[in-house]
Amino acid sequence: MITIKYVLLFLSLSFFVQAQAPIQSPNVDSKEKKRVSLDRSLEPSVSEEISSLFENVVAVQRKAKVKSGKFLFAPYLSFDFSDSPQTMYAMNLNLGYAAGEFWEIYFNYVPSYINNERSIAKKVRLLPAYPDGTVPFLYVEKAKNSYGIEVNWTPVYGKDSWGPYGIIRSDTFLNIGISRINYEVHSAYKTKLAMGKTFFLSDYWNLRLQAGGSFLETYNQEKKEMIVIGLLEGGFVYYF
Repeated sequence: MITIKYVLLFLSLSFFVQAQAPIQSPNVDSKEKKRVSLDRSLEPSVSEEISSLFENVVAVQRKAKVKSGKFLFAPYLSFDFSDSPQTMYAMNLNLGYAAGEFWEIYFNYVPSYINNERSIAKKVRLLPAYPDGTVPFLYVEKAKNSYGIEVNWTPVYGKDSWGPYGIIRSDTFLNIGISRINYEVHSAYKTKLAMGKTFFLSDYWNLRLQAGGSFLETYNQEKKEMIVIGLLEGGFVYYF
């Protein structure tokens, strides 16, 4: 009988405790879960872990044109800047062949040069005459024409942004050339090293710009000299 009384007392106390406990709704539980703070230590570090995710990802640009086996025609205008008393303008006519995707070989021909006297040469000619009556002047034999070989090595290609929306694909090349240049009386050699870019504007004609330097043999009367000149060149290249 005593045991039954204790059981009834225990059940009564249990029911009273449950009745006093607050009832939590499902909405309250969901709100409490949202308030749980996140463990920020699990996030990747911007400087380390995120960069390591992409360190082996390589984006390969699409080439603008398959050039191997194509014949080329590349006319371009060039002019020099140096301490020579005259500026040489030349219209280069290059006929070439693409021996591969990275190599272009050209036969270079300049039918004529335009030689303009620089201001320093004009100022020297205005100086007083020598005692023997001769007038001081700077003399350099004028170039007539030239011919030679040029090679373009094109190891880099990509794309350039022109304006906010325009993208033009391009190649970057190294230009090496050697030419035989004919002056009014003598002949000499000219070597060239330049770097440039070809911008592919269409399937056939494309803009080409390059800059570099040249070792040029010149003649001051009968004296041969070697001078270094800078070159700026620009024109077009056609692929056939």
